[in-house]
Amino acid sequence: MTHSGPLPSTSYNGANTQGWDSVSSLSSGSTAALLSENESLIGSLPRPTEQLVNSNTLKRAPAQLDLFNFIPPHAAAQRPRLVYQNSRRDSEDDESTLIYVRAKVNQSPDMASEPDPVASMNKLGQSLKKRAHIMDCIIDIFLYIFEQCMFGLLHLYTRDFFTTRSSPQQQPDNSCHMDQLTEYERARAANIAANQSLLAQMGIKDAKQEMSQTPSTPTVKKEKPVQPRKRKAEVPPDNTPRRQSRRLRSSALAIPPNETRAQRQKREAEEAKLQREAEKEAERQAAEERLAKMPRHQDLEFETLAEGFDEEDTNTWDTLQSALVKNKYKQRVGSWTPELTDEKRMERDKDELVAELKKLSLVSRAKVCKERVYSIAYHPITTKDVIFFGDKAGTIGIWDARATPDDHEDDGEKPSTEDGRYWSLQPHWPKTSKSSISSIRINPRDAHSIFTSSYDGTLRVTDFVSGISKELAYTEDYLPSSVDLVPNGHELWMSDSGGCVQHLDMREGSRSRRWQLTAKEKIGCVSVNPVAPHLLLTASNNRTMRMWDARYLKKVGFTSEKSEDGDPREPESSWEDVDGYLNTGDGPKCLWGEWIHRQSVSSAYWDISGRRIVSTSYDDTLRVWDVRPNALKQNGPLKSFRPATEIKHNCQTGRWVTILRARWSDNPGAYPHFTIGNMAQSLDVVGYNGEVLAKLTNREKISAVQAVTASHPSIVARAVSGNASGRCVLWAPEDL
Repeated sequence: MTHSGPLPSTSYNGANTQGWDSVSSLSSGSTAALLSENESLIGSLPRPTEQLVNSNTLKRAPAQLDLFNFIPPHAAAQRPRLVYQNSRRDSEDDESTLIYVRAKVNQSPDMASEPDPVASMNKLGQSLKKRAHIMDCIIDIFLYIFEQCMFGLLHLYTRDFFTTRSSPQQQPDNSCHMDQLTEYERARAANIAANQSLLAQMGIKDAKQEMSQTPSTPTVKKEKPVQPRKRKAEVPPDNTPRRQSRRLRSSALAIPPNETRAQRQKREAEEAKLQREAEKEAERQAAEERLAKMPRHQDLEFETLAEGFDEEDTNTWDTLQSALVKNKYKQRVGSWTPELTDEKRMERDKDELVAELKKLSLVSRAKVCKERVYSIAYHPITTKDVIFFGDKAGTIGIWDARATPDDHEDDGEKPSTEDGRYWSLQPHWPKTSKSSISSIRINPRDAHSIFTSSYDGTLRVTDFVSGISKELAYTEDYLPSSVDLVPNGHELWMSDSGGCVQHLDMREGSRSRRWQLTAKEKIGCVSVNPVAPHLLLTASNNRTMRMWDARYLKKVGFTSEKSEDGDPREPESSWEDVDGYLNTGDGPKCLWGEWIHRQSVSSAYWDISGRRIVSTSYDDTLRVWDVRPNALKQNGPLKSFRPATEIKHNCQTGRWVTILRARWSDNPGAYPHFTIGNMAQSLDVVGYNGEVLAKLTNREKISAVQAVTASHPSIVARAVSGNASGRCVLWAPEDL
């Protein structure tokens, strides 16, 4: 007989019940009697952790028993080992043997040192209760302290508030309460009374009331200089047909639901026709876009050059144009006589120049160009200050820096005399960095036109008399870097990034001649001697500055090739041809002098007297040569070609600042000097002997490097500069 009811168990919930370790085996009869007598008591006990099961049942269906649920909580992490204990009631009893199954965790049943889990749990519960009681006490103490502190602070604050805010007549007599205050509070009250008495004697309260009643003077905000109104360019509507798929075009057309075959064929024919027209229009638009991105080689009228001009710009430009072409300004050139320098006269000229430079200040500034300034030229007109700037986008900025209010009226608005007036012409195309104007030169014959070289490969001349810009030369493979003119105004020399120089005589049309004077290194500057035009200077990236005799250079052999279109190219002499010529016959007479710098040479220029040279190099050194006229009159190389002066100057402009170039003053009557930008945001004026004569700067209005500089060709007290943002500055006396 098998009984499966609950038995007394050891509980792990803290109750003192009889453990199963003292029970070995019981018969079914005694077990049944025990259950019947204590049914109510056993029913109230917790669920046992060990159950009485029939051995036959265990043998028949062991899979239905969940023996692993009988594991004590403290041994749940270990797999139990089952131990079977059998007990027979007597030898004649055929009933099934009752088996008590007890779960043991990796221990033998007879192990006597097993810890009592009930005692452990009771001990743990008592410990937790003690800790909880201690924490409650601590929290009560902290809450009491916090409450007392808050009441004390509130009491002090309210008492001080009414004491300090009330007038002396309304303040109550607190003498009766002084005995109730602490020593600290009494000392504090005495200090407050003493301070109030001292302030009353000094009259500070009355002065404070008077100051509070006096209206404060409003702060005058510094007005920003009036800038010309910026006109927003009107964007024309885009009427370009958009490309659509056949499905969208079909959905756009009304398709009848009962479309016949003939109607469908007609509709498809119309769709095909529209498709062909759209493709032709797209091809035309693409061709126009490609053409718009290519350089313009045709003659450009003034209307094309001045696309952004409005009526006011046109009227003011006509006024300036009339002033520029009213007179002819021929370039003044120095001479080689006397050969010996009069030291006293030179010292006197230097003192006069320094005195004039001390009068210079920033008198006008304006953002003439929208992009970085690359090149500059000062017009020789004396009644105005007119400067030409070439920027990164192929635009020529023309600035009348000292324009008066009477010259340019703007709809009754107060004009800005500080900024003058400026205009923009667009001779080079496209209007991107591919058309940067690398050089600007004014025609030395009459100053009625300007010559510009650009990275679009073109060399153009813009005539102010006719208002037309013409192309003089075009280099397809290289970028023009510099241009200089012969004083007669009919010939010019141009250098490029391929290491070539090109000669053009405008009286012979557009035919020119090219020489490659380096082995592919860029020639960044070419300069013509104004007294002896056959002497050329070249500054190259191969660290050399060379002096050439163009008379013998023209004797170098050349090859004439055809372009891709089949047109004959300009006659060109390769570096192998030039190098071979230098080692034969009259070749040595072609190269008069050479100086190797430590780094690439940015520029090299002759001065207006034709005897001095200044070079700018990335080795942070300015070098000045002073060549004797007798040496230049000879027909051959110089015996010595060493610089007379070396000046340390920071030339590390980086990527975003235009390369610094020292430029001579073209005034032959002034003390020989040149201007150059400084990385410290000043314009430096330096004498030919290396002495710094002036540093023109204005920390309030100038915050960028004045990289591009020039001076007036006939007025000493004039200088101009431009920076990377397109803003330009005029330095002149203020009393003009």
